[in-house]
Amino acid sequence: MSFFYEPIGVPHPIFPDNGFRALFNGVAIYENFNTISGFSTFTLHVQATGSQTTVEFQGRNVGGVDYLDDVSVTPTQSGVQGSGYWANHPEAWCFSNITLGCVSYTQADAIAIMKNPTKGDMTYQLAAQLAAAKLNVDCGHMASSCVASAIMAADTWLCDHPIGSNVTAKCQVWKDITPTYNTLAQYNNGLLCAPPGG
Repeated sequence: MSFFYEPIGVPHPIFPDNGFRALFNGVAIYENFNTISGFSTFTLHVQATGSQTTVEFQGRNVGGVDYLDDVSVTPTQSGVQGSGYWANHPEAWCFSNITLGCVSYTQADAIAIMKNPTKGDMTYQLAAQLAAAKLNVDCGHMASSCVASAIMAADTWLCDHPIGSNVTAKCQVWKDITPTYNTLAQYNNGLLCAPPGG
């Protein structure tokens, strides 16, 4: 996050007139009180930990002017996360519904799919990797050039073979989609065009 700030105060015999602070998710990350004048561009590095982020500026000026301009908030990449992370960190999701194949699932239903212990039905395995890839791209703002086609292919396959349709690893239809599954898994593990998360 960066912004330009210039307080322009009128000299006071007792105290300066300016007060300014910036808050990120309700926590003050920059404060400038009791300063009569001056200007600068400030760049602060902050990390969002939930699905909603707020940036707030508060100013007080009795005798002069506070000038605030060029405010920008730029998301930065920290790394992709696997399906286990997304299944256990619902607060990191940036949407409440996700489409897997041709069906839109609530966050709770999608997490249940990602945590499904059934190993024999490979539709759950593909859905878990697909969900993680979409969350990494849309909520993590990760690079997606290397995985975009795999996401589309997985969605198309799940439309034809919905989650829970008991596709086994020995089926030809699973063997056909296995390269796509591998691409999604490699992407979510940070082995392709986006780095692994911490």
